[in-house]
Amino acid sequence: MRRIIPVLLAAACVGGICLPFSIVTPALGQGSFPIEASQSLDIPPSASRDAEPPWPLAIPSSDAALSPSAATWASDEFAETVSNGYFAPATSPPTEAIFPSVRLDTELFRVMLDFQNRQNDKELALLEHNAEFPYHPVLLIGAQARLSLLAAATNTDSKFSYLGRFPPDFRGRSATDARIVQANAGLAAHVNPWINLYGELLFSDVFTFPDFKQGSLQTRQAYATFGDLNQSSWYAFIGKKNVPFGDMSTLSPFSQSVVWHYFGALHEGLGVGYSGEHMHVVAMGINGGRGIRVADSESRGQLNNFAVNATFFGGGEHVAWRLGGGFLRGTIYDATIAEHTNPNAFGPYNSS
Repeated sequence: MRRIIPVLLAAACVGGICLPFSIVTPALGQGSFPIEASQSLDIPPSASRDAEPPWPLAIPSSDAALSPSAATWASDEFAETVSNGYFAPATSPPTEAIFPSVRLDTELFRVMLDFQNRQNDKELALLEHNAEFPYHPVLLIGAQARLSLLAAATNTDSKFSYLGRFPPDFRGRSATDARIVQANAGLAAHVNPWINLYGELLFSDVFTFPDFKQGSLQTRQAYATFGDLNQSSWYAFIGKKNVPFGDMSTLSPFSQSVVWHYFGALHEGLGVGYSGEHMHVVAMGINGGRGIRVADSESRGQLNNFAVNATFFGGGEHVAWRLGGGFLRGTIYDATIAEHTNPNAFGPYNSS
């Protein structure tokens, strides 16, 4: 069989304008499934194996129809199915209809890889996606990149209207700058209706500021969730992830919000959440020690820090409202001078 390989989604940003794009094979429309899989549906015994090719096979037309009972044989549809690119002709009668164990999912990763919005409840996006997924297990893949090209001139020395990625770099009467601001790739696995796995790699030059080392690569998040929203509103998670604290959303295409800059937190731990019709409440126990950015506590080797976040929302299609609050016990602001680079700066709990 030939393989149908789509290309990942990406976004190119130039001068503050982001243009998301994707390239896929024409055969891969909504509800279509590429070859390369391990899940299959058995062919009914009544199917003739002596007929000449092409052999008749009817493919379910929607995700809702993806069940063993939905794969039936018909005499008129196989040739069209082959011409549309779902299956390639074989040299012997087919024995199974194939479902993909690995596939792309731009709708899921548009949320999961967004480093500006929904920072603190991405595990809920993973659970919601699994609750509507038609089969298991499956591995989902996504990636994105943000590119920046800046050029500026000024009649006042070293005074530019746009400061760029690293403001001290722009000196004199003109400046140009081209770089990859940020790129990340993620893997999500729906193991079964109750278990999800998620991992994310991130490249960003922000971690080496003010050095010029062309950025760094890190495992930004890696965690598991447990829960089926079709069966219960409760769920649990464990691993390295964004701490559920606050709302860090912004409309900026290149940078996180000021709120994220001062209160964004990422650490390892475990937690439990409740997702209702008009509310989402989550609590997380956090490992001791310094996390990324804000979360911090002096005692290491035990779960001695925690965060709680609650969000209430409502409204309709045109008007909606959202209200929430959060608490994070141990932070870098417990020290006399708050700083991200010294992991041994502590003080009495001030909390956030």
